[in-house]
Amino acid sequence: MLNNTIRDGSDGGIVVHNNARATVKGNTISGNKKAGITLCTGASAIVTENTILGGKGAGILCHTDAGGVLRGNRISQVEKAGVEIRKRASTEVLANVIFNCSAQGVHVHSEGKGNIEGNTISKCKGPLVEICGASAPVLKHNQLEGGVGGAQGFLVYDRACPEIANNILKECAKAAIHISDYALPTGTHTLTLHTHTHTHTHTYIYSYSAWQQALWVHRAWHRRLRRGGGGLYHRGK
Repeated sequence: MLNNTIRDGSDGGIVVHNNARATVKGNTISGNKKAGITLCTGASAIVTENTILGGKGAGILCHTDAGGVLRGNRISQVEKAGVEIRKRASTEVLANVIFNCSAQGVHVHSEGKGNIEGNTISKCKGPLVEICGASAPVLKHNQLEGGVGGAQGFLVYDRACPEIANNILKECAKAAIHISDYALPTGTHTLTLHTHTHTHTHTYIYSYSAWQQALWVHRAWHRRLRRGGGGLYHRGK
């Protein structure tokens, strides 16, 4: 599916159905009632260099056990997340530009996974990146800037265990990284936070966790990252 213009549909723009394989490249998709591009259960696709503008669903939706690569797409003004990964889908999300979404920039939930790297995510009304529901993506070298209406940079909660490394966070309306609701699970997984750059952020990390491991992480980061506004907050039981 190459270089098509798709707009104002009563369903999704492009749908790669269950267990199908596809290349979706260079399309302009706007104003549809569901997601701009959907990868259904078990589907795998190379989705690259598409423009998705507006629409009532997500920009790109990766459903149950879907896979593939989302690279170099431009997604804006959708009414849900720019990219949504859910129900054990595992997708490479690389070098996309995502901005002005009505919900999250990227939303990974319900045991979603994948490598989310080198994306520019800005000015969304929800968290720029939201990770929850025992999801475990890797997020590296992304630039997050300017959440709208009280949005965090990274919102991590509900048993999520991502790796978050070497990202740049600028001018987040709330915490650049907000960790809560047992986002440090038992077992071999840990929540890994590496070196970040942040500027003009009111709070670098806000955490609400009863876990002693979380307190150790936050104290260590507090010594290194106290810049601008509150620096780092931790609330624990």
